Amino acid sequence: MRVEVYRNLHKQCWSVRALEGERKGRVIAHTHDLILEECRYAVQPAGRDKVRRSGRKNVHAFIRGTLPEQPMTMRPGAQRVTYNPYKHDGFVLASIAESAKGSPKWLDGGDVWVGQSSAVRFCADGKVFAGFATKTGG
Repeated sequence: MRVEVYRNLHKQCWSVRALEGERKGRVIAHTHDLILEECRYAVQPAGRDKVRRSGRKNVHAFIRGTLPEQPMTMRPGAQRVTYNPYKHDGFVLASIAESAKGSPKWLDGGDVWVGQSSAVRFCADGKVFAGFATKTGG
């Protein structure tokens, strides 16, 4: 199932919203730990601009992907990804987030902007890691 995930600041967890099926457009789960496959990053510019003008956060940035049919584990080498609407136009690698400014580009040849990932892990502490995942168990 295709979903989009965003940080729920009121519940201090991740909200999972369906992008297909009879519950399309509705939050189908709240979770503290989740792995998605075939991920793309999305920031709605109008929402980002409203945050910058008003100083109040709203839901405008998501990571969209597919819920895996089997349990997954992230492989070593995953990199932390972050997004700060006051500093960045899109999702960036956390390791260089402080120096990254400007418009997002696809991750390519050393660019810092992240546009897609094979897998993303959403952690209970609010951190996000992008990389590759493998199926666990049989």
